[in-house]
Amino acid sequence: MKDKIYKIILNLLRVALWAYVVVMLLGIVGVFINNIIPNTKIIFLLLKVIIAGAALRFLTFIKKETLPKKARRFTKQPQKTGFIRTTAKIVLIVFVFSTLGFYSPNREIHAAVGSAKFNILGWEINALLSQLAYTLTGSVNLEANTQKEQVLLVAEYFELVKSEQMLSEKAGRVELTNKEIKELEEISQRRKAIQNEVELIISDQIQSVVEDLGIYNPLNGGAVFFPPMLFKFELPPKLLTISYRDRLELNTTILLKPDLSIEEIERVEERIESLGFSAYTRQSTGISLFPTIVYPDSLQNRLRTIAHEWLHTYIVFTPLGFARFKANTSERQTIEETVASIFGNEIGAEVWKRFYLPYLTQITPAPPAPRTEQEIATFNRNEFLIETRQQVEKLLEAGKIEEAEAYMKQRRDELEENGYWERKINQAYFVANGYYATNPIYQGGQGGLGEKLLELREKTDSLAEFIKIVIGIKNLQDLEEALQKLR
Repeated sequence: MKDKIYKIILNLLRVALWAYVVVMLLGIVGVFINNIIPNTKIIFLLLKVIIAGAALRFLTFIKKETLPKKARRFTKQPQKTGFIRTTAKIVLIVFVFSTLGFYSPNREIHAAVGSAKFNILGWEINALLSQLAYTLTGSVNLEANTQKEQVLLVAEYFELVKSEQMLSEKAGRVELTNKEIKELEEISQRRKAIQNEVELIISDQIQSVVEDLGIYNPLNGGAVFFPPMLFKFELPPKLLTISYRDRLELNTTILLKPDLSIEEIERVEERIESLGFSAYTRQSTGISLFPTIVYPDSLQNRLRTIAHEWLHTYIVFTPLGFARFKANTSERQTIEETVASIFGNEIGAEVWKRFYLPYLTQITPAPPAPRTEQEIATFNRNEFLIETRQQVEKLLEAGKIEEAEAYMKQRRDELEENGYWERKINQAYFVANGYYATNPIYQGGQGGLGEKLLELREKTDSLAEFIKIVIGIKNLQDLEEALQKLR
């Protein structure tokens, strides 16, 4: 009995040390891949691995000298099998998060996209290693400890992003001076140095607001927060929406590389359209991979985007999320996107009010100047697009596909003549933008689904209650039944 207890303790210690070594080695890989941590910290991690390795050798020696041979031949297969199973589960979870909602079984479509496709799995591995590297080595050197210091560090980050973008755009037009080149390098280095800490600060702020509102996890509603509030600040991949030509309905969505040129995008779209589909590509500001990817241009806007994209990962584990495997209809997708927009807007506003407004009132952006009566009288973009969408729907219902496409090209030109530029307007354009039913252009469609979701929010006492109800809604009928109970 004593030998068995001794053996269990030694095996537990060995497993813990092996896990420690693996985590440290992954952290080192993350450091090399992302180049975000000084060499002194790499040496620090290597020393930890060496010490852990020496401890493992010592435990092996103790086990060999103290346990009987029969006990020492205790099968290692269960440990190996357990490790393989655990690794497989982790890989599966990452893969599901990585591909959910962005997979199409149509081989012709994927062949047409070709090398322009965004490498989701590669990005996931790189992002998670970066997160691990920072967790292992970055927390000891936090620049901001008080709430005010954290807010000011976040504000500094966004100012750096703005300056970096301005200089980078200028470099694309003219040759920068030596002074400007040096300034750009310094700004970029400083932005990279504080980015991980800024991401952690914003994650904690948003999570604290979500928890305070009583939203913890979708599995049992308990006080364990899940999924983690993880995101990365970088340019997200472009979003290729592929729809049918004879109706405003999604076929599939594919992520494209974020640095594709207009020429490359249009070549991909032409190949897709040659297969008989409609294609439209836009630059996203956020994508709900895991971690989610968010473009850091405006602090207030991105607070909403981070919360919005996190809710997509939350919805994955709910009836609304599971419904995509059964019937991923336009109604279901519109519900999810609209709910995420409502959630993101409310959470973003509360985070700004609670954390940033007390310290950043002096830099709060002024509201846009109201349009003059003459501008309002001459052209209204929303009304123009509403009229366009409604006419397109009528033409497609009548089977007049070519006429509808010619009409959309004409309307795009008219829009540009009135000062609003769109690269193209086609069936996929309306599908790509039509899932956000909080947008006035798309209200009234799908049986008033967007307006009914807004009404449901008004009739619920809290955001947590609204989310609890809506994650069980999979279509317009479910929504109407939920509303009827509250009326």
